Amino acid sequence: MQKPRIDFGSFAIPLLSVAVALFFGGILVYIQDINPITAYTALFSTAFGSWDGIATTLAKATPLILSGLAVAIGLRAGLFNIGAQGQLISGALASAWAGYALDLPTLIHIPVAILFGAFFGALVGFIAGALKAYRGVHEVITTIMLNSIVIALADFLASRPFKEPDQPLTRTPEIQESARIPDFLGLPFGFFIAIAIAYGMWWFLGNTTSGFRIETVGKNKNAAWYAGMPVKLTVVIAMVAGGAIAGIAGAIETQSIVGRFEP
Repeated sequence: MQKPRIDFGSFAIPLLSVAVALFFGGILVYIQDINPITAYTALFSTAFGSWDGIATTLAKATPLILSGLAVAIGLRAGLFNIGAQGQLISGALASAWAGYALDLPTLIHIPVAILFGAFFGALVGFIAGALKAYRGVHEVITTIMLNSIVIALADFLASRPFKEPDQPLTRTPEIQESARIPDFLGLPFGFFIAIAIAYGMWWFLGNTTSGFRIETVGKNKNAAWYAGMPVKLTVVIAMVAGGAIAGIAGAIETQSIVGRFEP
């Protein structure tokens, strides 16, 4: 029986990219007459030198992980989802509304608020996906324009109907305690949700028929169509999935970090 082979390239490429980024970052720091070793020592000691530092680092990493996944699933389908920002913001605002407006038990309130974020993030992704699939409108244009529309709409809602009463700042009321995502051993639980979603997406793309369709459409739309695959529907599904993941990122940011929506 042949042993499974380990693809060392899948590990080497990300590590090499980080090393290259640190190298060029060090050059920029040195140009400003600052010792790169001193700067990086302070960076890593602050980020990983204490439990609070690790918790803060993981909290900052969570929306980046999920936004990256939102873009990645689109890329697998041959799409450039530049709208993760708008999808995240719509998810953050929707989960904030569900967090302060609904009176539910904790075990129900937390997932319901997350689902609100996922739904409205997916809705933004659906608009771009449908325009791409059925009207041929390039997704880069629509997602960038949707970013601006969502930002303006979120600002309006947070300053008018969703605004915290008797408050000069543009923001929603604070979410209820029952909607807050708790920490786990002092670390943000949202980070572990992001890791679980990342694993789930890896499994989905490699082990399901829908994942195979997304991969095939991304590599060759004509071949996928000739094989009888629903190319247009697959494009929409990929954008909806990416939007939902970005919306979850916004929901976690609201429910775990900020506690309300602030534009």
